[in-house]
Amino acid sequence: MAPTPSTSFGSDRGCDQKRSLHDTPALLSPEQTDCSDTDNNKSPKSTADRVDNDTTERAFEVVWSSFCALPTDSYPTFHFRNSCSFDLLRDRFEDREGLSQYVDDKVRFDWNADTGDLVLRLMPTFVHDNFQDSVKSVLEAELHRVAEQYPELEPTCRKIIPGGHSSVTQRTHRFNKSPDGQFAFKGAKTSPFIFEVAYSEEEKGLLNKIHEYFLEVPGCTVLSFDLNYAVPSARRVEGYTHAASVSLATSMPDPDPDDPGFVAVEALVEAEMFRHAGQAIQGNLEIPFKLFVPLEQREELPESANNASVCIRFADLARFLSDAEEQQRIRDATPEPTRPVRGIRWRKRDGNVITTLVPEPRRPRTRSTSTRSESIRSASTRSRGPSRRPQRLRLASNHQVGE
Repeated sequence: MAPTPSTSFGSDRGCDQKRSLHDTPALLSPEQTDCSDTDNNKSPKSTADRVDNDTTERAFEVVWSSFCALPTDSYPTFHFRNSCSFDLLRDRFEDREGLSQYVDDKVRFDWNADTGDLVLRLMPTFVHDNFQDSVKSVLEAELHRVAEQYPELEPTCRKIIPGGHSSVTQRTHRFNKSPDGQFAFKGAKTSPFIFEVAYSEEEKGLLNKIHEYFLEVPGCTVLSFDLNYAVPSARRVEGYTHAASVSLATSMPDPDPDDPGFVAVEALVEAEMFRHAGQAIQGNLEIPFKLFVPLEQREELPESANNASVCIRFADLARFLSDAEEQQRIRDATPEPTRPVRGIRWRKRDGNVITTLVPEPRRPRTRSTSTRSESIRSASTRSRGPSRRPQRLRLASNHQVGE
């Protein structure tokens, strides 16, 4: 079983260090160099190297905090001057046992080597994830309806499958996108239909990079939702509501024969409001069915595909958001339990205790171990030595805990 934060590392390995993170300023496009020669060009270090070393360290700390189940920003963004620095960051993850696997399996990130921008998608709110899942469910239901209404399209509908947050392209050192949702098509290398939900201020920055999908996946369609963000103190107020809008854009090779190599993007819906002042706006979102099919296969579809569409009522979108707001309000207002949990007892169905797990008491934090410099040393120099895996849970037999 893969190591987890609670079983692999003790508090002396840095998991009890909550770090403060700061956004990096916008910089020029990264230097395009041969990463294999990085080690031979370090003396003297350039300004770009020094800036990237600091950025790499801060990005590592954020991922390490996430691995240790500590609070982080939802969508921290980092800019590298040299695109090779992203490879060095990946090498840092290899230094900690289980961390690289955690990044590959659990961490969603967007990386563009051409711009040097790295965005980590770590801790979305309930509003974001609940609304996102509701949209996915209604899209699936509508595709099922299309299959029933147009039996000749049913074989095509069976090929449209959810793709989750998986990268829309092969994970490479040059480009990676992990969308909020997508619909893949069996047999196609890339997903023809992608959707994004922006709620926090950091997420709204991702909407400004929608064009990257069209550059890397020509022919795809992107559905995006912009939900007005509110800080916890504002959304706790009874009756508070978010305004929200939806956009839909699709792409294809530009037909201009005199200027080839461009992708034509058509905005089918442009930031159309579906809720304002707590009220649903009258209307529907109509998505042509053929947009769920790869561009090169659309000519093979039955004639009825030109009339088929996926339809989502604005009233349903507004209801999804209202439900998410109400649950978020409850979560924001619920205090932490006042009675701490001493441990865990695993019981058989007959009630007999199998195992008791009791957390080890936390070490008192000293000034020397709570500083940022010590946390950096803990995250870098200690990892060079033999790996230790102190348990954070003590396995106690029944008689040890008074059973």
